[in-house]
Amino acid sequence: SAARGVSYNENRPAWSSDSGGDDDSPRGRGGKRAQEPLAAFDDPREMDDEVERVLGHREAEGVPPVPGDPWATREFLVKWRFYAYTHCSWDRRATLQQLGGFKRVINYMRKVDTEAAEEAAGYVTREERELRDVEREME
Repeated sequence: SAARGVSYNENRPAWSSDSGGDDDSPRGRGGKRAQEPLAAFDDPREMDDEVERVLGHREAEGVPPVPGDPWATREFLVKWRFYAYTHCSWDRRATLQQLGGFKRVINYMRKVDTEAAEEAAGYVTREERELRDVEREME
């Protein structure tokens, strides 16, 4: 008699043990194992939309700017987690801050503000500006 391998899978239902080969077991006749159901998402947060990446931003049309907070009225081009790039969408900060991955939006805003401040102060040479543009295109 051939030795059976031991399964350490704790998620396996108790009825699918390897003992016995009677007809009442899930294996049934022929010794083939019954198909186990596919596992659903264990964590419901995995099914929510989550920001994977911010690809760009633009000024929202028909919305007056908020004094002191230019990002409040801007829209962000967002790549969503688990979705292809064809599903990217433009969304405002107020909408995105309710979703997972909002830290990526904050980091994007910080990066753009830092780059704009460096440009305005004249700290960036022409070569550095060109390198930044190339890096942005490569992302």
